[in-house]
Amino acid sequence: MSKSLEEEAMSELREWEAWAQEKAGRSVDIKLRHGQEPQIWVYDSNLMDGQFVSSVGEIQLEQIHATNERKKYEALRQKFEGRAA
Repeated sequence: MSKSLEEEAMSELREWEAWAQEKAGRSVDIKLRHGQEPQIWVYDSNLMDGQFVSSVGEIQLEQIHATNERKKYEALRQKFEGRAA
């Protein structure tokens, strides 16, 4: 690996680390497999939601959490009040 590629890789790893360190309960899992694209899973245990991404800029856990909470609310409302969303 050339020096510039190594520096670029380390810079990207620092971005993932910075995201994870911003709030307690965050984690980043990176899987590297021969012949495959890297898989990057980000998770926030406080939100209890995660997503696969390819860059820090793609992370939308708060939006995903809000959408999931709304779906749960609508399902419970339907169950207990018998109304469609």
